Amino acid sequence: MSIKERLVEILGNDRVLDAPEILDTYRTDYSLTSPGTPTYVTYPENNKEIQSIVTIANEQGTPLVPCSSRVHFNGCTIPKQGGIVLDLENMTRVWDLDERNRKITVEAGVTWKQLYPVLAEKDLMVCPPLLPHGDRSVITTFLEREPLVIPLYEYGEPMMSMEVVWPNGTLFRTGSASAPTFPKSFAEGVNPQGPGVMDFYRLLQGAQGTMGIVTWAIIKTEYLSPVSRLFFIPFDKLADAIRPLYTIQRRKIGYECFLMNRLDMALILSENYPDDFELSMNKLPAWTIALALRGGRRRPEEKIQYETNALKGVAKEFNGLPLLNALPGSPHSGLRLANILRTPWPDEETYWKHQYRGDCQDLFFITKLSQVPKFVSMMTHVARQMDFTLDHIGVYIQPIENARSCHVEFNLFYDSTDPKEKEKVSTLHDEAAKAIQSQGGIFTRPYGSLAGLVYEKAASYTAMLKTVKNIFDPNNIMCPGNLCF
Repeated sequence: MSIKERLVEILGNDRVLDAPEILDTYRTDYSLTSPGTPTYVTYPENNKEIQSIVTIANEQGTPLVPCSSRVHFNGCTIPKQGGIVLDLENMTRVWDLDERNRKITVEAGVTWKQLYPVLAEKDLMVCPPLLPHGDRSVITTFLEREPLVIPLYEYGEPMMSMEVVWPNGTLFRTGSASAPTFPKSFAEGVNPQGPGVMDFYRLLQGAQGTMGIVTWAIIKTEYLSPVSRLFFIPFDKLADAIRPLYTIQRRKIGYECFLMNRLDMALILSENYPDDFELSMNKLPAWTIALALRGGRRRPEEKIQYETNALKGVAKEFNGLPLLNALPGSPHSGLRLANILRTPWPDEETYWKHQYRGDCQDLFFITKLSQVPKFVSMMTHVARQMDFTLDHIGVYIQPIENARSCHVEFNLFYDSTDPKEKEKVSTLHDEAAKAIQSQGGIFTRPYGSLAGLVYEKAASYTAMLKTVKNIFDPNNIMCPGNLCF
């Protein structure tokens, strides 16, 4: 039997597709990664079907590319060497919503816009990254370690135990979900470590699909407070924002907190693009800290008041920093941002990164907060050398674990229908990455061209990764071409 006949035997004709118009939808995404066409697209609905497909792939030496989001930004789901796409979009079960222990179990295909209403009914939420696309898979978001917009240490690991099909076809559960009595075990899957002395879930984080296929995961939930107060702190110079931001974070004031330049802030605050956007660009400060205070289940107003007093104390320490409830040119900005920070981006609005120029290529890395001005100056210098318009560069700075470190993201907005502009953005991305790495920026999520840049500088680490990969995936069927594989 041919590969297709065997796949059809498992899934049926309607869940094994190879029509050119279907395959074309998996060739590209919103990244600059070169196109790659799969041979077949499959739609498994449970772990048994996934295991059967993995068995066929191993026997035939056929690459497998799992995907679960409806939209992709980083190129890791593009088939680099053809093969079979496992699209998990039909795996959308949500179960075991435990309000007392604040956890929920979701399958890999559950998106942000599917999960949010389920939790909101119970006044719960899952800590999100900044304004996730509604069609983005929740599990993929956390596996890829996207920085969370709430930078408190205790929120840093939202995913607990999970089920995975390893590349050799073995079905495995990580953490306390591996207990023989699960889900009736004492820990009920909430402990991510183990089984044994090894943290297997670390093999799957940031792996870009190369180490296995996660079918479901247990995720932490948090209280979704209806009481909030949002403050904006404006700055003319980036350097002036660093110490106040660090101080706010070290004193654990507030929940959502980040720093943005004028362009990114104008895009996320624009309800009616482009009219609101143009007005905001003329009036917004060059840099803005956004900080949300949220009430608890008990005595919410009291909690917000003492955090407000603490914030006023910080403002006084820095010579009377202005604490604004709305930004100039955007009278409803505080209300809008408070409402959207804990939800996926609204379906009725074009995704904020695609409004300005049509496309956006992100360049992000980890550094210390004190080093951010240096890296922003470096990006400005490289962009000027390449004659790239500085007004097309957004900057988003997300503290991590109360500013122990921070995520720095440059958003390079461009028109992908213009080949010259697309090529210029690609070159700027790569040249800036080299400059950033040379000055100590750490690329912990090396997508596309960044992989070669990172792994050629870490020979022993790369060799160890390949050794581990060979243990779990001896035939190298999972996403060949990603990372250093």
